[in-house]
Amino acid sequence: RGFALRFQLAAVPGQAIYAPARRVVLRGSDGVVFVANSATDRWHENLQSFRELQAHLFAQQLDPATIPMVFQYNKRDLPDVLDVEALDRGLNARRLPVFPAVATRGEGVLETFSAIVQLTLEDLARRYPALTLPEGQRIEDWTEQAIVSMFGAVRLSEGESEDETVTVALPEEALFSEEASARHLL
Repeated sequence: RGFALRFQLAAVPGQAIYAPARRVVLRGSDGVVFVANSATDRWHENLQSFRELQAHLFAQQLDPATIPMVFQYNKRDLPDVLDVEALDRGLNARRLPVFPAVATRGEGVLETFSAIVQLTLEDLARRYPALTLPEGQRIEDWTEQAIVSMFGAVRLSEGESEDETVTVALPEEALFSEEASARHLL
C-alpha cells in the first residue's frame, strides 16, 4: 500500500541492573517478546521479570492484556529445565504463542521473531485500516516472505550442528538508523 515498514528491535538482558533500560525501550512499543530462561533454578527470576514487564507496560500506557506478545522459553538444552506447560501456567495466562528455543543453535529464534512480527502487524492493521493488505493477501504470507528475504530461511537451525553457534551478520546500517522510528518491537 505504499508504506515503508521499519522494525526497530531492542533486546535488554534480564539482570536487575538493566531494569531502567527495559522500561525505556518499551516506550512506543507495538509488540513484546518475553524470553524466559527454562532452567528450573531461574523460575523466580522469570516471574519477577514478567511482573516487572507488566508494570513497565502500564507505566508506558501500554496494556499488558492486549499488546501483541509471544513467549520464548530459551535454554531448552540445559539438563534441568521446567516443562513448557509449567512455564505457561505461571507466565502465559493469555495463552499466547510459545516457542521453545536454544538460541545458541538458532532453534526457535526466527520462529519467535516471525510470530511477533505477524501478531504486531495484525494488531496495527486492526487499529489503522490504511495498513490492511490488499484483498487476497495475508499477513501470514507477507511475514514469511519478509523473513525469508531477510534471513534466507524461516528457521535458523536448519542444517546447523548441535554445538554450532548461529551468527547472523547484518550491515551496520540495518542495525542503526539516523531516522528515528515511531514504532518498534521489543
